[in-house]
Amino acid sequence: MECVRFAWDNLQALQEHIDNLSRRFHSLTLAAETGNLTKYIQDFGLDASTENALRLRLRDLTDQCIRTAREQNRPVTREDLYKAFVIADDTTSPQRLYDGSKPFAAEIKQYLDLAYNANLSDALNGYLLTPNDTLPRVALQEWERAAKQTGMSGFTTSDIIRLARTQLFSHVQAGLYLKSMRLLSLQDVL
Repeated sequence: MECVRFAWDNLQALQEHIDNLSRRFHSLTLAAETGNLTKYIQDFGLDASTENALRLRLRDLTDQCIRTAREQNRPVTREDLYKAFVIADDTTSPQRLYDGSKPFAAEIKQYLDLAYNANLSDALNGYLLTPNDTLPRVALQEWERAAKQTGMSGFTTSDIIRLARTQLFSHVQAGLYLKSMRLLSLQDVL
């Protein structure tokens, strides 16, 4: 059996990688509020009339990120946000008893899972495989955010290659269906 680790025998390097993962996830969730709401409505398959309510809920998500960072002096985690927006209040996170009465619980869960998994695949210099019935990677609106932050002239060649690599793979794998990852050989993965 093989596994992937950031560092095998260097605890400091391992902690740095974990800290980087945490900060990037925090950043992705913090940025949800500033995304294009029309695209979110389309990606989530929501009615256009929910736009204002979704905007307010994404603002709550941002507020929770900021509150966690200030009060606990650390980046927000997926578990923190699950507790606040996705799971029932009387359950522990591993039980995953989802609370459909929380506004946009399913949509926020999809966004959080996508951000978490995209973040991890990027950190491992891999590609994100997403099931057909989940949000595509483009829902994170990474191109749009990068363009806002740096302006189109601020993109370096490596920035463009990194974004293109992740976005193009998302489009290539869309519509593909694997019954099980076990069906892939090492050569298929390569």
